[in-house]
Amino acid sequence: MSGSQTPAALSAREIDARAADWLQRREFWDWSDADQAALDEWLAQSWANRVAYHRLEAAWSRTNRLAALSGYKRENEEERGGARFLLRAAAAFALVAVMGASAAVYIWQPKAKAYSTGTGERETLSLPDGSQIELNTNTSLRILATPTERQVWLDKGEAYFSIMHNPKRPFTVWTANKRVTDIGTKFVVRQDASRLELAVMEGRVGVASASDAHSARNLQLSQGDILVATANASSVTRKAQRKIANDFSWRQGMLVFDDVPFSKVVAEFNRYSTEKLVVADDTAARTRVSATFPINGVEDFVKLAHRVLGLRVERRDGETVISRPQP
Repeated sequence: MSGSQTPAALSAREIDARAADWLQRREFWDWSDADQAALDEWLAQSWANRVAYHRLEAAWSRTNRLAALSGYKRENEEERGGARFLLRAAAAFALVAVMGASAAVYIWQPKAKAYSTGTGERETLSLPDGSQIELNTNTSLRILATPTERQVWLDKGEAYFSIMHNPKRPFTVWTANKRVTDIGTKFVVRQDASRLELAVMEGRVGVASASDAHSARNLQLSQGDILVATANASSVTRKAQRKIANDFSWRQGMLVFDDVPFSKVVAEFNRYSTEKLVVADDTAARTRVSATFPINGVEDFVKLAHRVLGLRVERRDGETVISRPQP
């Protein structure tokens, strides 16, 4: 048999490997609604994806049924742990038999380590390779580091990445169905319920669809580029370094606003506090604000709204309602 391989064969093998990755994540990791949505999207992309995944899932199911029929039970925790290990081993061999040796790599990946911050909290993670990740308020992510790669899943929130580039151990961030690959970079990723924002502060990153994990077709972003993506569209703009630094002044514990709508200021403060601000009318929401506040300076902001901008401030049921005074 020739050592060369056709593009079709390579594509099939890559699809099999991706299917194995999905099943391994579903069975052994903390599986979320976002993970399920991403899997559903990948399955819907092609008939080949569905066949590969369901064939692998069937092999896993058969292994579980065989274990159940065997009636093999243990009486203590140590022995039960051994049974679980044997079950996973049997499953791995079943996967190899169905798909080939490439799938085994995915099944034996270690579990990612999870980190999170609460409302108003921040945390800095220092990785063994010298890279750093700063988590902003209400953020959850998972890190998986192996000798050959470094992967992060940003499940929600915002994080700043300062990455030591190593082409032999690529650094990848998976978020909102996007794959962000470091090319010697400092960048910030923010994932909200319906919007992803990626800002490159230094160096370059490559961005591709997470469901096309093996594609070489990356969107290349460099310093000053801002990617904004929703479910239906995406765009790239450029900002001056000073304005990008203002957007991410949370890293220094500050919020900097440069002629932005009052509603945006309120939305930012609400990210850092359990006591919410509410803008009660459109006129107040459109008022422009240029100011700098500490992240925990919501009371200073409320005083500015009342004393400087002349807005009405009321406390109602644990909320602070801001509006224009009645004529």
